[in-house]
Amino acid sequence: IFEAVKTDLKKHAAHKKRMEDDSFDANDMDDEGSKPNKKFYVVSTGGYHLDHANFCPLLSDLEKLGVDIIPVNPIWVLTCASEETECDPAMYPLLFQPQTWPYRLLPPSNSASSATDGNPATAEEGRRFLISVTGFVDMSRYGIIQLLKSIGATYTDSLRAKNTHLIC
Repeated sequence: IFEAVKTDLKKHAAHKKRMEDDSFDANDMDDEGSKPNKKFYVVSTGGYHLDHANFCPLLSDLEKLGVDIIPVNPIWVLTCASEETECDPAMYPLLFQPQTWPYRLLPPSNSASSATDGNPATAEEGRRFLISVTGFVDMSRYGIIQLLKSIGATYTDSLRAKNTHLIC
């Protein structure tokens, strides 16, 4: 199946290149005087070496066709979706790009299993980690919030006496 996809991509890229060459305008050039590359975000959870060219031959072939492959993690996707904007994952690579280590879930408290009555206040009290964030005003704040939620922590908008941690 990879061979069929590769062949199809090469045909499509050759056709697209002919079309772009016919309609290429000097206004389409980037700062270095060349045509800008297409970019594709590849979502990965990480936990392995990040050399995607060796990891997936299809991605390597796409790069050879001039496609800019940008590795991102699910935290980046959740952050962009919740904020309804696209952020540059290179701004915060430890937060928005896959890492060689896997994310681990926080252990639940002993009382969390008994807090299943559906009441958000009860569920919040049953959590072991109640965390608030301060001092972050850009996409890093929203990325940290999404990361906290994905590993099993409870995020609170404001610092209260019940909070167990403050990230600043």
